[in-house]
Amino acid sequence: MKKYLRNWIFINSYPLANVPNCVLSLGIFLSCVFIIFGGCVCANAGAIPSPPSWLSKMPPVPGWWNNVTVDLRFEQEHSDEWVREWEHETAHPFPILSPASNWWARVWLMQDEIKKMVDAGISPTIKRQELIKYMNFFADSKVASGPDRRNLKADIAETYYLLGDYKRSAKCFFDLCNEYNPDWDSIRNLAEQYELLGEKSYERHLYEFVLKNFKDDSMAVSVANRRIACLDGDFPACKLVKPGWWRNFENNPSWWTNTSVTIPAFSSYDDQERFVTRVIGEDRNVRKRVKARVLILDFRPMTTDQRISSLLLAALAYARINDHHRAIELAWRIPEGFSCDRAGTVNALQFIAGEFDKLGEREEAAQVRVTLPCFGESGSTPQP
Repeated sequence: MKKYLRNWIFINSYPLANVPNCVLSLGIFLSCVFIIFGGCVCANAGAIPSPPSWLSKMPPVPGWWNNVTVDLRFEQEHSDEWVREWEHETAHPFPILSPASNWWARVWLMQDEIKKMVDAGISPTIKRQELIKYMNFFADSKVASGPDRRNLKADIAETYYLLGDYKRSAKCFFDLCNEYNPDWDSIRNLAEQYELLGEKSYERHLYEFVLKNFKDDSMAVSVANRRIACLDGDFPACKLVKPGWWRNFENNPSWWTNTSVTIPAFSSYDDQERFVTRVIGEDRNVRKRVKARVLILDFRPMTTDQRISSLLLAALAYARINDHHRAIELAWRIPEGFSCDRAGTVNALQFIAGEFDKLGEREEAAQVRVTLPCFGESGSTPQP
């Protein structure tokens, strides 16, 4: 989930008469960057495809809204309390000051607190609800500039996604695309919410819209083509033959039951991924890292990109402890289930061939490499 330029929002919230020339020049430069890359790239995109019917029937606020309170005392008093706390926490001076600085400082402090909660294995659900409500108050306030509001609406949509509320996240991203000139990041985020919700036809319409209106954006075109291929069930007729030892390594390794790993029941894949990477990933017991990588595969729902990435990371974890057989079997699930995503499949096959090489099974490695042209794309081989 991408963020917008932070410095630009402060510059556009601040009275120009009080801005030093050097800062004003920076503001003009960043404004031009925003116009060029945020506006002109999709200036002729037009309205995005219509959403599912349930989107327009959603209540204006979620059910938990009235149970969450947000103290706005410092904001109402025009205090700089949150700015000072942010500077204390980060040991850095606050970025360009503006009437909205105190509000943004609190948003960032709350986001940092959420990250710390995830790292500690604590559910940040209530804190995220507070953050969403606060950002809504901020967006409706007099101090919020136009760029402030656009950034806040994108952050609100992303935070709903992290709460696991994919419908409300989809609504926020759809409204963002409709209110502002639709950009690739917002459209892709909306498409991912549709994917998580199983709204395949609406997801496809969005990617068709991308192919029509973002022809000069190679990344957007590549992603749209990959997703449409998967939505259409475009699986290449490439034959892969499993090695003879396959059944001997289908079960978990012997150390599995004696290696204790607990991943908290977070509401989003992103939180689980962060916990596994930052907490369990630092554990000296490498077997715990492997088990965590395998356990995270059970999270639902995931996007196709998340599923491919998590499978390859689990395979890499096995490769790092020299269990190359299980590394191959995990990576094999990618061409087996997601060959419609040619780039992801090619990366997985290159990895598998490398693992066969490590086992000294040159013939099997060669057989895998022979299938690569069948997918018609090149990839980059992951290194354990």
